[in-house]
Amino acid sequence: YGFSSVPLCTVELKEGSNTVILSVPGGGNINFYNFDRLIVVTEAEITAIKKANAIEAENAAIDGTSNIKTGTQNNPSGGAWAENPGRGGTFTFTVTAEKAGEFGAYLRLGSYGTTSDKTRKLSAVFDLITINGVEYVIGENIPDMSFAGAGKGKYYDWSLANLGKITLLEGENTITIRKTDAADWLNFDCLLLFGPQTLTAA
Repeated sequence: YGFSSVPLCTVELKEGSNTVILSVPGGGNINFYNFDRLIVVTEAEITAIKKANAIEAENAAIDGTSNIKTGTQNNPSGGAWAENPGRGGTFTFTVTAEKAGEFGAYLRLGSYGTTSDKTRKLSAVFDLITINGVEYVIGENIPDMSFAGAGKGKYYDWSLANLGKITLLEGENTITIRKTDAADWLNFDCLLLFGPQTLTAA
């Protein structure tokens, strides 16, 4: 049940109702698979995703224990990551925006999937996000989304945990993310912020 996304094609939809049919080829042997959903995104959304700003965990101000590792395991952003942050430790990122705006926010993580379908809840690894002094509790102010967990010992199988939309102010912004008290192993690659502009990280 380790779901992943596969790009298909570009289609033009008409105004109103549209029907999309995906056909399974006949004949021969077909490997077993599970089909979750069809995701349709607009050109504007794709452009925004391509403009994702990778704010590196290894460059954050880290309060608590965390080893900074470098390597090529599954192509970490920036060539490095923060390994196994300590319980209750925090990562503080400082980013500058040319103007105020809304950004989609994701965390790129490697963490063991503890459930039968190898997924994890965001609240299992981080419990609090503070943006410019305002606290957001994961599971209350921020949805407690699931993300794909790695196999045991494969903590470089990166996946994205969705934080939803956040608003940044014009000028300097401070984002602090706090690790839970759980002892589970975690690798933290980067904070991804995508939107209409390029951000500058301190």
